[in-house]
Amino acid sequence: MMNIDKAIQNFMEQLRDSRKSLDQSLYEFIIKIQHIDTSGLSKRQVILLQELIERLTLMLQRLNITLADQLPSGIQTNTIPRQDIESGVDDKTEIKKYFIKQNILNMIRIYNSGDRKAFSTYNPIRFGMINATQRIRPGGYKISPIIQQANDGELLGIKMEDSYIIIFPIFGLHIDEAVYKLGALEEIFECQGYKDLKSHGILEVIKPAVFRGDENHLDWPPIEKGILKLR
Repeated sequence: MMNIDKAIQNFMEQLRDSRKSLDQSLYEFIIKIQHIDTSGLSKRQVILLQELIERLTLMLQRLNITLADQLPSGIQTNTIPRQDIESGVDDKTEIKKYFIKQNILNMIRIYNSGDRKAFSTYNPIRFGMINATQRIRPGGYKISPIIQQANDGELLGIKMEDSYIIIFPIFGLHIDEAVYKLGALEEIFECQGYKDLKSHGILEVIKPAVFRGDENHLDWPPIEKGILKLR
């Protein structure tokens, strides 16, 4: 049987690590104590153990609630719902989903810090619209954009599992009316602070966009629009 006091002590020592390590450790710790063999415990010890699980679960949910709005809803995953604690969960699947969520949050933080070298570790693919000429013509805005890998594209895509592509604008992108409307950026991102006849820089990515696709193309339309805060 797992030594509860020792497990708690080990967990508390890990609190000094980064926020990411805290979240991962807390989740894994909950999974471990959830599967403690209670056959040798008294009724009171079992009750205390359940209270510990509930309190740690609530703590993890509170830690993540302020981050939830940054995640595309199609990618979001709950931390560990109460009903799953009571009925049991597929540990590996839940932890995998949780790590995916944390990975996306790290992408957002790194992008907004302007650290291009760190962001490059995600192996972003540059995408661009290849039928812009057709969309410039009268009524051309009705033509659906065709977005493929392009060296001069305005989008950076990061491949995830199940053909999901997480989309960020390229670093240093200036958003004017041509990029916003004819370039279809308005259909990919909600751009907070956008005004016609003005060129905007990107203050921060609040939420990346989500597409289906592969390293060569993106399926139109996006599964979910992202959100940008403009200067």
